Amino acid sequence: MEKGSGTDKNEIVLRAFELLQQKAKATKTLNINPKQKQIQRIFKMNQTKQSFGVIIATRNIFNFELAVKARKEVLQKLNDMGFGSVILPEDQTPTGNIEGYADAVKCAALFK
Repeated sequence: MEKGSGTDKNEIVLRAFELLQQKAKATKTLNINPKQKQIQRIFKMNQTKQSFGVIIATRNIFNFELAVKARKEVLQKLNDMGFGSVILPEDQTPTGNIEGYADAVKCAALFK
């Protein structure tokens, strides 16, 4: 395994979490100090699929097909890399992209 890789870091965090659980069982206590809580938060973050908020915008003076193509490519790349995405559904706008103020308001509501 390559040093400094994400998998290596995940294994270290997982091992630290396991040691904390063993310690808690041995002492039969639920008191966890701040450092232990921080390790638990990091562990939970590593177990949760991370997502990106994606905004693909175009104006009516540009060829909207470029934005449609970009949307598909960006979403595919994020998916291939194991990330989720939060994006305005395609059927919410004529081209599936943010084109004006009304579309931007819809997108902002989605991100709230």
